[in-house]
Amino acid sequence: MDAVKFINEYLRICETYGSCEGCPFLEESFSCGLDHDNAEKLVAVTEKWSQTHPQKTMMQDFFEKFPNAPKGKDGEPKTCPQNLGYGDFCCGDVDNCKECWSRLLEE
Repeated sequence: MDAVKFINEYLRICETYGSCEGCPFLEESFSCGLDHDNAEKLVAVTEKWSQTHPQKTMMQDFFEKFPNAPKGKDGEPKTCPQNLGYGDFCCGDVDNCKECWSRLLEE
């Protein structure tokens, strides 16, 4: 795991467990603060958590909820995610929303 991905995933863990209840660092009985004594373990726990809690794209979330929805030519749903409340952005190309559907779903 490269440094940028580690930092993003580490922060995602903290955002997920804001109150620290259920936090994987506490489950491993060590502080999530970075210091020389726990750097390797911090990275290992972050990598393991990241692998077991992957971020979903808007498209993955949509097809989990609506597996039989019609698909466009590239496999994306035949509507813009903005029309379904997945965000207030739009790429402007209503016939090809693959870029929009590939965005990560906010947790």
